[in-house]
Amino acid sequence: MRKKELKKKKSISKAVEEILDSRPFIKDVFKINAVNYSGLARYLIPILQKRLEKRKINIEGVIMAIRRYAEKIKGIPVSIKLLEALVKCDLRLKGNIVDFTLKRSSYNYETILEVYKKIKWEEGDIIYIYQSLTEIAVILDKKNTDLISKKVAESEIIHKEENLAMITLKTPPEIVESPGVFYYLLGLIASEGISLVDIISTYTELVLIVKEEDGAKTYNILFDAIKKARKMK
Repeated sequence: MRKKELKKKKSISKAVEEILDSRPFIKDVFKINAVNYSGLARYLIPILQKRLEKRKINIEGVIMAIRRYAEKIKGIPVSIKLLEALVKCDLRLKGNIVDFTLKRSSYNYETILEVYKKIKWEEGDIIYIYQSLTEIAVILDKKNTDLISKKVAESEIIHKEENLAMITLKTPPEIVESPGVFYYLLGLIASEGISLVDIISTYTELVLIVKEEDGAKTYNILFDAIKKARKMK
């Protein structure tokens, strides 16, 4: 085989690997051995043509690249980039959390800012505040709920949920360059039948709010995923 043909095959194989690595939902199909290789190849060809700037790509070559990829990831639940991100993660679990949803208004917003100033961070208390076009959400410790309840009228409270737990995943900055990390972790939680009450994401933290009875189980699922990643790394 000529060098040019070898180079072409390598570039297609590498491109297929990169595309599949960036689409974790496709990798789920490999896990249950339900891959339609021809169908997946047809899906990939337009993407490959654009990426490799080639008008014509042989479907058989793409199928071969997919099969090689399937063999490569056999027994590996996640990508190398994902593993590298997971090994640097830390977890924290906190109970007695309450989730408020208020109507968005200047008064409610100013009230929440006053509550924020009274939070004793040095004692481990927390508060998260975020808003949409019509609502303000506040997550805080149960012992501080009176700071809101005594200032905000019941008619202004859209929803209040108690008996919650908060799992905080401290992540490395490079996690933003690792496609599929949150998809993978949230998939593990969903597969155990656990529903998320709320989710907050910042640059280096992912905060999950679940019912208190699911708190320890959710923590253990994430802990096991991190532990497994460290062993594989």
